[in-house]
Amino acid sequence: MPQVVGDTGKEKARALEAQQLLTALTKEDPVDLNFQWELAAVDDAVGNVLVAQANLPGALQSYRDELAIMERLAKSDSGNADWQRDLSVSYNKVGGALVAQGNLPEALQSYRDGLAIMERLARSDPGNADWQRDLPVSYNKVGDALVAQGNLPEALQSYRDGLAIMERLAKSDPGNARWQRELSVSYERIGGVLVAQGNLPEALQSYRNGLAIMERLAKSDPGNARWQRELSVSYERIGGVLVAQGNLPEALPSYRDGLAIRERLAKSDPDNAGWQRDLSLSYDEVGDVQVAQRSLSEALQSYRDGLAIRERLAKSDPDNAGWQRDLSVSYERIGDALIAQGSLPDAMRSYRDGLTIRERLAKSDPGNAGWQRDLSVSYNEVGYALVAQGNLPEALQSYRDGLAIMERLAKSDPGNAGGQRDLLVSYNEVGDVLVAQGSLLEALQSYREGLAISERLAKSNPGNAGWQSDLAVVHSKVGGALKKMGQTASAREEFVAGRMIMATLVEQNPGLAEWKKDLAWFDNQLAGPGR
Repeated sequence: MPQVVGDTGKEKARALEAQQLLTALTKEDPVDLNFQWELAAVDDAVGNVLVAQANLPGALQSYRDELAIMERLAKSDSGNADWQRDLSVSYNKVGGALVAQGNLPEALQSYRDGLAIMERLARSDPGNADWQRDLPVSYNKVGDALVAQGNLPEALQSYRDGLAIMERLAKSDPGNARWQRELSVSYERIGGVLVAQGNLPEALQSYRNGLAIMERLAKSDPGNARWQRELSVSYERIGGVLVAQGNLPEALPSYRDGLAIRERLAKSDPDNAGWQRDLSLSYDEVGDVQVAQRSLSEALQSYRDGLAIRERLAKSDPDNAGWQRDLSVSYERIGDALIAQGSLPDAMRSYRDGLTIRERLAKSDPGNAGWQRDLSVSYNEVGYALVAQGNLPEALQSYRDGLAIMERLAKSDPGNAGGQRDLLVSYNEVGDVLVAQGSLLEALQSYREGLAISERLAKSNPGNAGWQSDLAVVHSKVGGALKKMGQTASAREEFVAGRMIMATLVEQNPGLAEWKKDLAWFDNQLAGPGR
């Protein structure tokens, strides 16, 4: 189906004018199916413009109008393969608009309706490379929706179904750069799910498979800035897995390889704000590894290099909320490095600079859940610095300010697993301060609020290793509070429960050093009196 993409009032006016004309023509001559098809194409164009203008309800209605037409056309001539394909595209467009609105169940159904059509078409003509290529696109969309729902096992299967097709296509035509690139994207999607599941060795291999492809593509056309950027993203993802595995010596060169590419891109086009932002992200990632390696002076320099870029971007466009948020992230990281150096007053100033930005953003758009969450994180950071300064009363208030936000967000969207986990973290932080103040009963209540959330998350998706790890951590906190209260038998029950979870995770992922460390902690607790 023809695509007319735009984001200006003039383009919208043209599309609406064509829509009105074709609507009149279809009423005058309902038998002419070509008019119907052209009207569907214009509905699609209107939807695209409305998406670009952030009018999601209007876009969804336009895409649904398009879908209704294509359903009639496909039903009127089931043998018309082009109309069947266009119908699958319409389902995908509706699905995309629903995802943007946060309606994941309906989006998933729409994507699956489109997938079913593409499976039939691909099966009917295995030699049609275009249909074979469309099929993994549908699998990926289904997988993306499943990831957003937290259904990682089914998402992984959907991505792997798409990968199998892309591997065949890429093998059949090694010189087809587009297929090679899409194959690398399939590897990256699979790697992302494997990371979320805690399967880091397989995730690393998947990312490296994608990297090998992008290195070949980037080498074959050094002037292709898009491929150079995607190569930098591949290095970035591999660095992330290596960090998670505790392999900092290999992670740092990977991040620096990506940084070197982004420095060249940013230097080649200083006015390209996207590349400047990418470069600031790379400085942050290098800085994160340097912090973990205790190279704090180098880390602080990396973070400040990123901050300098973000200050320029934010100054160049003060109304750009995204750049303002990026600037707050730089203040956050600099604060972290200063805390690690023991420079508590400077760290507090940096955290408060970030908090000030996030308060403005949250106030400017109270319905923006992402900015509300950022504000909660800033309260937690200020709380952390206050704890380090020994100011527990103010720290507790700061953490509770963050908790209040997370409670509102979790209540407004109880199906959002990420929001539920954020709430769990806030309960833990409040509990930690209460323990430090000696308010053990209040601390225990806070931890148990978090435990209830963690148990629900872990039960809802047993394959999510991160949520299982969270549950073990909360068991350790509840057990620790009970132990301080002298309830050793109850504390032991919590430690045993946490140890069982960690032992399973370590068995499944023996290369993850952090989980081995956590398992050893539980063993140490259980080795004390009462064993």
